[in-house]
Amino acid sequence: MKQKSFKAFLLSLLLITASSGSFAQPDFDLPVGMSLEYVFYRGSTKLGTMERTLTQTDKNIYLLESNVKVTHFLARMFLKGIEERSTFTFENGRAKALEYQYNRSGSKKRRHQDLQFDWQAHKVSDETQDTPWSIEVPENTVDRHLYQLNVMFDMQDEPSALQYLVADRGKLKTYDIKNLGNEVIKTPLGEIDTIKLQRKSEKRSTTVWVAADYNYLPVQIEQNEKGDTYRSVIKKISGL
Repeated sequence: MKQKSFKAFLLSLLLITASSGSFAQPDFDLPVGMSLEYVFYRGSTKLGTMERTLTQTDKNIYLLESNVKVTHFLARMFLKGIEERSTFTFENGRAKALEYQYNRSGSKKRRHQDLQFDWQAHKVSDETQDTPWSIEVPENTVDRHLYQLNVMFDMQDEPSALQYLVADRGKLKTYDIKNLGNEVIKTPLGEIDTIKLQRKSEKRSTTVWVAADYNYLPVQIEQNEKGDTYRSVIKKISGL
């Protein structure tokens, strides 16, 4: 198993690639109480699971949490799990980032992030790193986890392309996603009508299938890198 490819796939589960555009309908209901479970594979080999939940913690304060658990014994030799937490408000039909926490466990290169969004100063900072950083960001910038909610909102109008701004490791990154059209796919939940979205970079391509019947949630993810193919598929959806 290629360590770099596997790590990149785990990140793709959480980064199905925060938004500079605003396609969302303002009356879209935030899916509070949502609970999702995915299974992911390298080829036909099951590597682990990912669970994701959305809860409300205070008046107009929400928490999106993702938890990747690696169960394959070889994969666990260098990575046991990844936890992500995005705290945000909901304004004008969009998720607005307040804090992002990331923790990776079980490998030699453990990693932690704690991004704080200061919208009065339009800055994002992380004081927990060996070299703390702070950058100025535009109004619609989000973290690399939270953007996925805005994809759900934006896809209501089924645009031909999406563009997102993501604050990540001291940099402001732009993610461009193309709409490749409709496709019916098979999942443990049965056949699902989906819209196929794709983002390409120099090193890899990530394709995501989102389902209109499930508020445009991603129901399948596939990543191709250096000849390796990884796939994640929805196993359970509740709370919608």
